[in-house]
Amino acid sequence: MSMGPPTVLLGWENGDGFAHLQRLRQIGDALQQKGFHTLMAVHDLKRAAQIIDPERHPLVQCPIPPKSAWQYRSKQFQCMADILMAAGFCDPDAIRSMSLGWHQLFAMANISLVISDFSPSLNVAAANRLPCLCIGDGFTLPRLKNGSIADFDGQFSSHGSHRFHFVAEKLQPLADVLAEDPLHRMLYGDQAFCITYPLLDHQRAPELRPTLAPLSLPNHRINEHGRPHRQQVLVYLSADDPTIHMLLAALTAAALPVLAFIRDCPQDLRDHFSSDRLRIANEPLLLIEELQRSVCLIHHGGLGTTEQALWCGTPQLIAPRHVEQQLNGEAIRRQGCGLVLKASERNQRDAIQAALTGIIQEPGFIDTAEQVARQLQRQHAAGSLSVIVEACIKA
Repeated sequence: MSMGPPTVLLGWENGDGFAHLQRLRQIGDALQQKGFHTLMAVHDLKRAAQIIDPERHPLVQCPIPPKSAWQYRSKQFQCMADILMAAGFCDPDAIRSMSLGWHQLFAMANISLVISDFSPSLNVAAANRLPCLCIGDGFTLPRLKNGSIADFDGQFSSHGSHRFHFVAEKLQPLADVLAEDPLHRMLYGDQAFCITYPLLDHQRAPELRPTLAPLSLPNHRINEHGRPHRQQVLVYLSADDPTIHMLLAALTAAALPVLAFIRDCPQDLRDHFSSDRLRIANEPLLLIEELQRSVCLIHHGGLGTTEQALWCGTPQLIAPRHVEQQLNGEAIRRQGCGLVLKASERNQRDAIQAALTGIIQEPGFIDTAEQVARQLQRQHAAGSLSVIVEACIKA
């Protein structure tokens, strides 16, 4: 009796936005072209249904930590161990129960391989059962060294050492699965790949995983001799940002037309701010095309959006909400490709307008952004998708 094609489980347990889903969808599509079946297990089915075709990639709810596992919540988020503690991933009973759920899913779907994106309990559940390849970035794949976990900025501190040993002690009952290094298993599985540009890898840990490039790269290339005609300000924000009204109010006086996409934008917000000079799109934009026409992109600093703006040579004004967005913003600022709005500035219309005007009127931002884009396009002729697919085939 012949067996059918192998089935790959693509798992997403933690994180917000669409970047994790988009990465897994790309890998799933490529694996299907190689003859694999796919199943996607996610923590947010509503978000996944917005961009995943369930006819192509069936969707199921992944196991989630019970509320009883939230007993180790930290008030100070300085490293990835703090996030794992807050989310319930250092409770051995919770990990066991979640692993049981994963094991049943493995059996029912006849899973042969696991692709994991920010999915600690899935990485644990796959140990000694299935090959587990992890994808991530400079935030979800932190440095581990000598019994310590690096802080979000990539540096080691006494905090990271304390948190590492705290989690290791709590997970000691799972030593038969997690071996000597519980955080390594939870974050790295059997093999891991950092799929972003090196300049956005805040951890740089070649001893743990390679830093490759985004999975796929746009066809657009910066012209060596002629600059694209940039004639608009592009906005890519979320309506649940408490400072969204102030950000949009500051843009009403922009010197150039503004094109905005506001995720989950309510009608009253759209009606209040829409004008001939500020257009709020009804549907998600073809970002890579609009970036080529834009003198500046204003966004929260999500990894995927940051990568696309870098590739297009578009200066960025970043209004971060989370620590990983702040890190991306600081990387952009250090490169000379844009500015970061401080938390205090996001409620000041004058400060927002001054930052935007500075980017638009200072040609150095566009010059530098386009220079960085050319460097990226020379160094990364292809994305990392083929490397990931080849690793899956060999696993």
